[in-house]
Amino acid sequence: MFKNLGLGAKLTVGFMSIAAFAVLVGILAFVSMNSVKGTTNILAKENVPEVSLSTDVERNMLNAAYEILGYTFTDEMEVLDSGRALLKKTRKSIEDTKKHGESSVRLAELKTIAQKAEDKLNEYEKILNQTIDYSNAMNEQKNIASESSQKYMKISAAFYESQKEGFLGEIRAGMDSDILETRLQRIGFVKEIVDLGNKIVSEVWMAQARRNPKLIEETLKDFDTVN
Repeated sequence: MFKNLGLGAKLTVGFMSIAAFAVLVGILAFVSMNSVKGTTNILAKENVPEVSLSTDVERNMLNAAYEILGYTFTDEMEVLDSGRALLKKTRKSIEDTKKHGESSVRLAELKTIAQKAEDKLNEYEKILNQTIDYSNAMNEQKNIASESSQKYMKISAAFYESQKEGFLGEIRAGMDSDILETRLQRIGFVKEIVDLGNKIVSEVWMAQARRNPKLIEETLKDFDTVN
């Protein structure tokens, strides 16, 4: 049939076919561009913010944990305040992530993960508060122990000096050797008590510095010796 057409008709059909093909290509290109545009919008409005928010949560939490660890070793309130400020930032990042997860059905999993992160953060802060309470109670006991040890050492040192002065006085008074020997024995006992007191104080500080409860348990034996 096409062979029977004239030259003009053939040219017309050819041009119409090319035009139709061009229109088809244009339509496919338009659809493809719209698809790319939609994917780009998803990336820009959903996926990229998702990565950014998740990174903020991770960074703030790691920095907070580092500061809190520093507090457990130093008991410095400034370090604790810095850690708490970072925990507050972490919570804000998690809240922003949850809101972002609610913005699209494609981000439902992100919202779920953010909620789990918030639950874990709540547990962490609960443990932190318990740690602070224990630390404060321990510091109170440390202060009491420190005051008691200072009184103990002061009284022991004073008693030691009084025994030495008494010994010198007895020598000047020409006391019998039995009396002098008894005084010397007292001085020796008091000197041992003073030395044990210094040893106990040193061992307690060493145990605190090393955070080693076993050293405290070993130090208790020295109290039995003093008694």
